[in-house]
Amino acid sequence: MAVRASAASRAEGRLADGKGVGGGYSVGDGYRQGIGGTGSAAQPTAAPAGVIERVSRAVILGSLRRVRQGRLRIRLPDGSTRCFGGAEPGPGATITVHDPRFFRRMLLDGEVGAGEAYIRGEWSVDSPMDAVRLGILNRRFFRLMAPLLWPAAAATWLAHRARANTVSGSRRNIADHYDLGNDFFALFLDPSMTYSCAYIDDGVLAADTRADRGSWAMTGKPGRAAGSDELEGTEPPTDAQRIPDGRRIDMKTLERAQLAKYCRLAAKAGLRPGRHVLEIGCGWGGFAEVAASEFGCRVTAVTISRAQASYARERIARAGLADRVSIELVDYREITGVYDCVVSIEMLEAVGHRFLPEFFRKCDEVLAPGGRAVLQVITIPDNRYLRYRMRPDYIQRFIFPGAHLPSLGAMGRALGGTTLRIADREDLAPHYGPTLAAWRQRLLEQRNAVCGLGFDEAFVRRWEFYFAYCEAAFRTRYVADWQLVLERNGRAHK
Repeated sequence: MAVRASAASRAEGRLADGKGVGGGYSVGDGYRQGIGGTGSAAQPTAAPAGVIERVSRAVILGSLRRVRQGRLRIRLPDGSTRCFGGAEPGPGATITVHDPRFFRRMLLDGEVGAGEAYIRGEWSVDSPMDAVRLGILNRRFFRLMAPLLWPAAAATWLAHRARANTVSGSRRNIADHYDLGNDFFALFLDPSMTYSCAYIDDGVLAADTRADRGSWAMTGKPGRAAGSDELEGTEPPTDAQRIPDGRRIDMKTLERAQLAKYCRLAAKAGLRPGRHVLEIGCGWGGFAEVAASEFGCRVTAVTISRAQASYARERIARAGLADRVSIELVDYREITGVYDCVVSIEMLEAVGHRFLPEFFRKCDEVLAPGGRAVLQVITIPDNRYLRYRMRPDYIQRFIFPGAHLPSLGAMGRALGGTTLRIADREDLAPHYGPTLAAWRQRLLEQRNAVCGLGFDEAFVRRWEFYFAYCEAAFRTRYVADWQLVLERNGRAHK
């Protein structure tokens, strides 16, 4: 099915298969569509393996011999199977390569190229999340390929730079992601329409951890050619089987966990009746509704997504809270007034390194004396921050233009020009794995409904890989999700 016309008409470019390093890239490439807008659900016709593909295959398979943790089985286009694994337990995955161009994309563009090939249907896997996680856990063994990635990284970096989060640039970037349509997000989010990490109940979290570790496997004789019965597992599972039962969280459980997250943030911010709360990046209005209805606060909630603002206003009106909650279509740089508390939930990732000082200065400016700001923000470790800034990842290229994960160190330096300091922090990374698994499961279950909105199968694969990519990063603690309490010079909230 073709991408809906209103979305496709606003896309500024498309990937051109076979052009440029790793398959080609243009600024603004179809965040609202798959790749090329073909709409085909079938596997692509495999191109003959040229010299580049054959060399790429040899290099990739040779590098996989270094895998030390977990196991990987690859079914090649010629029907043969290769098995790789080390002595250490870890995740297991079975990849089926449908098109030899997969190897070229991966060699020249790393995980970004692998993601592009997944969108194009050039490979499939029984567990995208475990395949990505296996790559993260064994990443030190692939460093010899790093020099080959720089040409593609340079091109992608230039494209990413063109999506800077200025006032106008932010509106365009946010629209490319959130204005896909409220109906689309409603297909995989819980009924509260919350698009951030939930706070999972201890019992559910423990069951998720047990199920996750219980799925780990080992394999011997790395790198040997094998028949299809060399390792356990046969055909790739159906969508309903993609996520093991032990990792599944139903939407009601997730909704309760999102409410628990909201209440945790409210407690840290010191919400109580009569307080005026500023929420920067209000999404679809979930926290604003809770702050007003459960804590008796007045709320000014801002967003720059027209789709979200429309939904949030209708939601607040239905809840009878219009006299206490104001939803405003305003950039954070344009906020005025003074507020008792400031709350921002996973919005800082849309600010960008260059604008971090400006964001924190605004928080400092509008926060009342003795007030407290509470942020929930996904971060990358300081020791990988510079490399991350120089080489945009899959999310920045295919999902969220202008996205940027700050590091704790970068935020600390940005806070240096304010009176605010980090007084408390809590990492929710263990909770994000099951949250993302629930979204991915729901997306796959709603595949037909997604296509019914006018999106194509490549678009579904794009988002499936996005959720799997993120889930793997959180389950391996490759990234974190901090709840940060900011106070002036560490003074207590009164």
